[in-house]
Amino acid sequence: MKQLLLFTLMLLSLPDISQAEITDLDGQLQALRKEHKQALQLSQSYPHRARKAHTLMAGKQQALWNVDGINQAILAYNIGSSWFLADRYGESILWYRRAEELGYSSNELTHNLKYARTQRLDSLPDSFGNPWLATTHQVASSDTWLFFSIVVYLVFWWLVWGYIRSDRTEKSRIIIAGSIMLLTSALTVFKLNYTPAVSTGVITAMDITARKGPGIVYAPAFTNPLNQGTEFILLQESENWQEVLLSNGTKAWLPKRAATAIRKDS
Repeated sequence: MKQLLLFTLMLLSLPDISQAEITDLDGQLQALRKEHKQALQLSQSYPHRARKAHTLMAGKQQALWNVDGINQAILAYNIGSSWFLADRYGESILWYRRAEELGYSSNELTHNLKYARTQRLDSLPDSFGNPWLATTHQVASSDTWLFFSIVVYLVFWWLVWGYIRSDRTEKSRIIIAGSIMLLTSALTVFKLNYTPAVSTGVITAMDITARKGPGIVYAPAFTNPLNQGTEFILLQESENWQEVLLSNGTKAWLPKRAATAIRKDS
């Protein structure tokens, strides 16, 4: 089931924004919230019209990207959600990844991004590099693992304290708890020292023929074309072409018009 964070664009309290500008921006946001609710209502009875409405919403929100006072992390998430509800999963993945890069984090973002990736036509891994290492890093970075580590730490020292005071605690319990604590410590050190590779760009066009070199004179890199939503790491650029690394470890050249960088400087 698709999930969407309540549509909210936060204004930052910036001293260089006049009250008139804040009022005007707030008016725009209020209008967008109203349109967003109307689009959601259309989704129940008129899904095609709803998709068009969400597409328009995404475009209007993107126009606010460089407006002073906008929280770009939340804006990126909301743009991604509008594309998500419009069934435009390539653009949705792009903007959700931008939200991540800007530090936005929520269960809704994680859920929606995971779902959007399942809708891609290209069957490629979600993570770059060794899948086992990426999964281990994700587990070690979770709040659940942090809570588990704290509990293990406290239990271990409680057992040690009980053993010192009464000599009744079985040594085997201390050994087991100590072993688990060492494992949690090792994973914590791993999390702090290992940085998983992440995508730096997303294909936003359909049926793109990847090439073995920077030009149409080069042979296709794959039997089938690539499609929107496929993520990559940019390696180098050459005029109108860019060499990319896909999540399955293969390299190819794409026309620049077919892809969009996740980092949006302007």
